Amino acid sequence: MGKSRSSEKLISKHCSDIGATAAEPDEDIFGWDLFVQFPEDPFKGAAEDRPERSFAYVQVKSTEKGKASAKIKMSNVREAATSSAPWFFFMVMEDETIRAKHLWGDLLEKWLKLVRKAGVEGSELHAEKISLNFAKNTTIPGNVADWMRTEIRKVGEDYAKIKKGLIENLGYQKGYGGGKLLFADMTMKHLASTFLGLKKNVPVSGFSFTKSRFEIPDAYPTVDNVGGSITFDPRPASDCDIRLQGQGGEPPITLKGDVYGFRLPNSGSNNGYLRFSASPLEIVRSPDGTYEISLTFEPTKRYPLRQWLVYEKLTRWSEGGPISIRISKSAKVFVAGNMNLDATDQSQVEILCFAINAIEQAVRASGVQDPNFSDEDFGKSFGDVYRFCMAFQPELSVVYPQDEPVPPFHKMICRTRVDFDHLAIHCFLSREVVSDEMVGGERVFTAGQPTITEAHIYSKPNATALDAILADYELFSEGFDDSTILLNFGDINTSIQRMPDAI
Repeated sequence: MGKSRSSEKLISKHCSDIGATAAEPDEDIFGWDLFVQFPEDPFKGAAEDRPERSFAYVQVKSTEKGKASAKIKMSNVREAATSSAPWFFFMVMEDETIRAKHLWGDLLEKWLKLVRKAGVEGSELHAEKISLNFAKNTTIPGNVADWMRTEIRKVGEDYAKIKKGLIENLGYQKGYGGGKLLFADMTMKHLASTFLGLKKNVPVSGFSFTKSRFEIPDAYPTVDNVGGSITFDPRPASDCDIRLQGQGGEPPITLKGDVYGFRLPNSGSNNGYLRFSASPLEIVRSPDGTYEISLTFEPTKRYPLRQWLVYEKLTRWSEGGPISIRISKSAKVFVAGNMNLDATDQSQVEILCFAINAIEQAVRASGVQDPNFSDEDFGKSFGDVYRFCMAFQPELSVVYPQDEPVPPFHKMICRTRVDFDHLAIHCFLSREVVSDEMVGGERVFTAGQPTITEAHIYSKPNATALDAILADYELFSEGFDDSTILLNFGDINTSIQRMPDAI
């Protein structure tokens, strides 16, 4: 019997000693010498739920002239390193002591790297070999089959899933590849905004990406385009707290934000840009120490109402002068000072801010959870938004036909609405009449601050919901006592004709 054959028999005997079986391949072309199946573990569940018997592939080497190393074909290295099954390598020494290595940990990562390198270089794997050393401390003192089973159990219950995860993910710790971008006529500020994720669909005149693993790039680019556009979704380097306070004495706002950084490769640390982001607030620090502050929403993304309320408050604060800003993390303060957020006098923005407050009142009255809105939602329904705002204005003056013999009004009631694509908001309003008099030959009465008596918010508005609202409004209008003289406007939106241009 040859030396290698006797070594395999020795391993087989160790297997049989614990009730495991060791089968040999029909041909030595798969990289393993023995296929070992271990005894079933005790199991108390139903027979059909019993987990499959654990197994392992084994390659056995015998020492040559006392050397504790062996040559392994690269084709076998690939087979073992890319298999989700357990693989073990044994060296039987001259005194029949056995040394062993489990293909795991650093050895698995090393072999995956070797396979990657050989594949990129186009090597003939069956013609190349690597050396596998078995140091003295790899000697197995007891039964080697029992040692294999223990090694498998150490990994966890689902060995194949865990190893498969390592096979797929090892080697990408420093990224998935390298890319080249060509930008035409772009300023450094614009470039920084692009990489900080503030610019979307930025034109590029050339782009290529070459996959890399274990810092070994592919021989050819995976992607190689002449031109197109690109959007970066950067990863935050840290989180932060952003505290803001206006000049009017209102309580401050504290936002949870993220910190992003950008500087060109090989440039100094003082040449970097910083972005502090807590949507809708964006603060960018340039290398010269200047700051730019803006309020930005992605047009089609829907944000919770609470973020729109921050937008409204900061917009209003900006009209009163510089805003106090402090950016910190734990006890470390990154930024502290007063900064100007450019105030806007656009009537559309003023209407939007007024509408946000009115919607917030409706949400509180209805008891629904924080609804979401996009900039596009407000734009598409701007007519309703404008009329909703008009219905909520603090005072409302109405010219009433003089020829109708109606005694002085006590209250005015109406209903108003905003119909978005994804949401409908309907409110019943009541106002106390604060004056009712003849002015220039016309009867004019003025109603004071509106109060939401009922609010209805539907996520999927339909005709049935509208019928229910009309019925509820009828009950609401009939619920006042007979001594109260009402001016019932009904759907006030239909009476408001003037409207600014849509967003």
